[in-house]
Amino acid sequence: SLGGFREPERADEDAKKPEEIEVPHQQSETATRRLAEQAVQARIHSVYQSQCADCHGATGRGDDSALAKVSGAPQDFSDPEYWAKIDRDDEMDRLEQAILDGKWKTGGPRRMPPFRGQLSDEEVKLMIGYLRGMAGVKEADKKP
Repeated sequence: SLGGFREPERADEDAKKPEEIEVPHQQSETATRRLAEQAVQARIHSVYQSQCADCHGATGRGDDSALAKVSGAPQDFSDPEYWAKIDRDDEMDRLEQAILDGKWKTGGPRRMPPFRGQLSDEEVKLMIGYLRGMAGVKEADKKP
């Protein structure tokens, strides 16, 4: 040692450099998958807020919407009984069709615009999951 100067300690030759540290592959895949799911959920939330909330309301009830003031409230997605009926009567295909092709008021103009070409089939299913969440209802168990 010269005048109090100490030479830096040398790392063991066996120590790994930071770029050599292994990250468990499964943990990395899980984190990536979680980030991808969060991005999709953010997109679905954004689509709902920008395309659906004006009529169905911010909470899915529809009673605070512009449409409710003009022609009556649209479907209340926050109602668990609505989802029980959808599941009981096996009407999920009809709901998917309404999202894709829109809805017409009987004897009147289109009441809901179509989202075919704007949402993929997977995004429609995710949107339905998002709507179910407004009622605190999980997807019904499918029977074989």
